[in-house]
Amino acid sequence: MANNLKIVPKFLNEPDKLAFWTWNEFALFILVLAVVSLMGSMVLGFILGALSIHVLKSLQDSPHGDLTKAGFYWIVPYSQKWYKTVPDSNIREFVG
Repeated sequence: MANNLKIVPKFLNEPDKLAFWTWNEFALFILVLAVVSLMGSMVLGFILGALSIHVLKSLQDSPHGDLTKAGFYWIVPYSQKWYKTVPDSNIREFVG
């Protein structure tokens, strides 16, 4: 009989985690590891993957807010259909 351990999050808005990383951190690590491993060095892939997660966490926990979302807003190419659903850049946060 398998032990189906369900981990209860500490906060209600806590993101889903895989081990001790969130899904986007895990995906970034695997992507960097796979690309660098294809170039020939798995050890360098582990090092660069861990470094990229550290950079991602520092961008997300910046004193200026989540810089990854702000960068995504300004870097993604213009799409009239997509920008109808995205709020203006002067709106800081929604409470609701």
